[in-house]
Amino acid sequence: MYLNHAARGRRFATSGLRQRSVPRTLHLHWPTLHDDRATTQLRNATHALGRISPLVASGARHIEIGIDGLQARNGDERSVVAAALRSVRTHLRTAPFCAIASSRLAAAAAAQEHECRLLLPGEEREYLAEQPIETLLLAVLPRSVEELEAAVERCRTLGVRTLGGLARLRSGELGARLGPI
Repeated sequence: MYLNHAARGRRFATSGLRQRSVPRTLHLHWPTLHDDRATTQLRNATHALGRISPLVASGARHIEIGIDGLQARNGDERSVVAAALRSVRTHLRTAPFCAIASSRLAAAAAAQEHECRLLLPGEEREYLAEQPIETLLLAVLPRSVEELEAAVERCRTLGVRTLGGLARLRSGELGARLGPI
């Protein structure tokens, strides 16, 4: 769920500045956060990012921010990443892996790699098609982890090993063979 920091009385100069027709997401991922102190630091970093973007979501070891319109204030998307990294650096000493994409799943998958990556609009489909089916576990869905793990296991049982293989199944066939995801 995104926190709308604009609703808390903060003002943002993002109206009318949309440069793309597809929303873009910055995903920051810290694979080494595990303790209670890190949870507090991540929460503080999430609030700090709320000063940059009105759309901020966080999980156990990641933060996502909507970056539409931020390019007008910060420059290109790489400048937005630099501003976000500066914002979280005071709260978390470990640098995150990060990625920007038009798809939240593509951004989350690309942020699992050991670099900051920028997926241009149109590259996400090809990028996701190559990803293992386990990438679904990174999806932000109103499903429990257990339900997603069960869906991934059903995919493996049917021989579906990549997201591209899953995408090639027709929707009727998908529901009949895999059940609800």
